[in-house]
Amino acid sequence: MRKIFPLLLIMLLSLIQAKSGWEWQNPLPQGNILIDIFAFNENRVMAVGDAGTILESRDGGKNWERKQSGTLSNLISIYFANPEKGWVVGEDALILHSADSGQTWSKQINPMEIKLPLYEVNFISPLVGWAAGADGTILKTINGGLDWTSLESNTDFDIETSFFLDEERGWMAGLGGTILKTTDGGENWSIQIKDGYGLYRGFFSIFFQNDTTGWLVASNGKVFNSQNAGETWEEKSSPTSDPLFGIHFTSDQVGWVVGDYGQMFKTENGGETWAQHETLSDGFLSSIHFSSSNHGWVVGKSSIILKTQNGTNWEKISYGPYNSLNAVFFSDSKTGTAVGMNGRIIHTKNAGVNWDTIPSGTDHALYGVHFSGKLHGWAAGNEGTILHTIDGGESWNHQMSGCTSTFNDICFVNTTNGYATGMNGIIMRTSDGGAHWDSLTSGVNSTLNSLFFISENTGWAVGSSGIILATTNSGNSWYLQESGVSWTLNSVFFSSPDTGWIAGYKTLLYTTDGGNNWYEHHNTPDITLESVFFMDNIHGWLVGKDGSCYRTTDAGGTWIKQECMITKGLNDVFFVDYYTGWTVGTEGTILTTSNSGTTEILQSFIVPSVLPKFVIPLYSQNNKLVINKTITGTFSLYNTNGTFITKLDVMSGVIHNQEPIASGMYFLKK
Repeated sequence: MRKIFPLLLIMLLSLIQAKSGWEWQNPLPQGNILIDIFAFNENRVMAVGDAGTILESRDGGKNWERKQSGTLSNLISIYFANPEKGWVVGEDALILHSADSGQTWSKQINPMEIKLPLYEVNFISPLVGWAAGADGTILKTINGGLDWTSLESNTDFDIETSFFLDEERGWMAGLGGTILKTTDGGENWSIQIKDGYGLYRGFFSIFFQNDTTGWLVASNGKVFNSQNAGETWEEKSSPTSDPLFGIHFTSDQVGWVVGDYGQMFKTENGGETWAQHETLSDGFLSSIHFSSSNHGWVVGKSSIILKTQNGTNWEKISYGPYNSLNAVFFSDSKTGTAVGMNGRIIHTKNAGVNWDTIPSGTDHALYGVHFSGKLHGWAAGNEGTILHTIDGGESWNHQMSGCTSTFNDICFVNTTNGYATGMNGIIMRTSDGGAHWDSLTSGVNSTLNSLFFISENTGWAVGSSGIILATTNSGNSWYLQESGVSWTLNSVFFSSPDTGWIAGYKTLLYTTDGGNNWYEHHNTPDITLESVFFMDNIHGWLVGKDGSCYRTTDAGGTWIKQECMITKGLNDVFFVDYYTGWTVGTEGTILTTSNSGTTEILQSFIVPSVLPKFVIPLYSQNNKLVINKTITGTFSLYNTNGTFITKLDVMSGVIHNQEPIASGMYFLKK
């Protein structure tokens, strides 16, 4: 009778479609800046924003679905000519079109080869529309975007906003106090310039209540009204001196403006006076749109989404802590903790489906977190702050470090022996679980950013100016290892006593001899790398600035960029197995993956018994291929796609029938 080797996870072959790599867990429904919103009715709404974000809700904001835009460019404006046909424009002269109610999007080619960003799109029918943007760019289509022609705008200022009453009459406005009007569909434009706006100040939103009455809001908080179809514009009372980005009137008398610092104002007397609404966000609000007099939506910075159902009171639809997160650690596949700015600690017991804010007792920034098991964990940060938990992260207490310097990382090799490192080359050690901390001599004054111990004796610390320190005697003494670079190093990780990686400013280093020699990777991404993590010597991940995430499946030979669909900085990455991981970053960002972060079709297997460590790394030792486990017998070797490779005769972990087999992840069946 055949049996499953007890330490492996062999699953029944089945082909499944992977998710889209990384998914949002915080904030929700997602965390990218939203720039524009279009409301169809009280239930259906679509919003666009940074990193190619297109979101749709069909149930009044209870549930949201991210649409595949096919781009990471920032999307700036959205407009639907009818419930089925819509357009989105953005950076790099991008024009996207949907003919199926926004379910799928495809690029429309701009034959003029204009590469400047487009800030505005507006359609008066499914065939006739305009797009406008930088340097006075105006494009027009009369066949639903199959062809776009360039129109002469008579201005070099950026065009930010537009409004059309019909195929002939329309207005555009933008920087420099520029106001444009056309009465022939854009073939000719009359131009007005408001004095005193300068090169980078101007108008961000235009709205017409009817054929004659229009409104403009500006970067200096000014509000203008026209009663003669835009021939002249009169300055009205202004509710603020801060930038205003959106305006919408729901009747002749009732209107709303939104702007910087989460400001919202309402008029009930046709703009004569404005009353400030309760501030629900401290970031800018970029767009407002009503589908009726009572049902309206607002979007903006920090993924903010606001909704009103009565035209008066607003509720916040988006949610989650927005403090930047600096570090994350999972003690098992379900239980994790992330720490960040202002003493933020959040905790999950269900793999991140829900994250709960845990009182930390401090408002100092926390930069490192580490657990030595399911119950005991530590966090460290500004002014020598060290916190300790004995209940898996559900409550935290202060430990006295005796230090006032900032700690950038903390690492424990077991429940009693731990280290913390940070500013001015400080390294501290405890041998009693943090009850007492002693200062060690690092020999440097440089800032140290990351610690890693592969055993009780052997560890590394890295930091500014290319500093690499190593110890082989539990930190009693530290010696320099030559990095060959002078850049800041942010993260160190060893997958075995010999194999280690360091990530930093436009730098990725690796060693295969315990750090005696460090080599710079030949194809390092041109960004600041903040964190590196390996499951074994073969499979690893990198994260960094601008939402960059990379994965290797060949021991770092190549790094493939993954589609995180964000532009926010990522500060830390952690995996609990070869498929399941999290990364955290600025503005409360938490992303998770259940398929290694890929968007590929994956092969999976099902087995009678599931154990945590199911992958067997193969590596070379004395010219023999060795399995990292003492096993004996004849086994069938399968790759991770479930394909049979060969039969193996194994004696005490050493494979004796030496066929050419690459190092990597495999499954064994006996």
